[in-house]
Amino acid sequence: MIVKSELERFGYTIIAIQLGEVEIKEELLKHQIDEIQKAFSQFEFTIIKKGNDKVVEKIKLLVNTFVNQHEELQHLNLSTYIQSNINKEYNYLSNVFSETENKTIEHFYIGHKIEKIKQYLSDNEISISEIAYKMNYSSISYLSNQFKKETGYTPSQFKSLNDNKRVGLENL
Repeated sequence: MIVKSELERFGYTIIAIQLGEVEIKEELLKHQIDEIQKAFSQFEFTIIKKGNDKVVEKIKLLVNTFVNQHEELQHLNLSTYIQSNINKEYNYLSNVFSETENKTIEHFYIGHKIEKIKQYLSDNEISISEIAYKMNYSSISYLSNQFKKETGYTPSQFKSLNDNKRVGLENL
């Protein structure tokens, strides 16, 4: 309601509005965005200025969900999952992501998988073969090779480290 009333106060035509998103008819100039941001800041709202930023954030959330709920989503591949949740061609989404993040969706996905594997290794509750199965690797050696390529350690070496060298997801 706040977003709607503030945008109407500025004279903008609202096409669609839902939690966290609003689409307006007008193309905004930088000074118009700054005015709206100033008005929204009193309510502690922030504007995502570029449409691509919104798409990239959705992709990141979907990758995170895909990695963390992979067992439930094993019947899908990542590109199908992302495309079906955003309703845009995967090639377009991949290009937007790469241009914005300077890495591919696949590389971002691998980074998330590696962090999930690190979590499993740190928890020390399941074997490497179980981790490979849970993370949908075709073999333990494929998981080990990818893990070593990304971290510089084999899973066994990583497991024996004291600090486990985990990276926060916000730094991927």
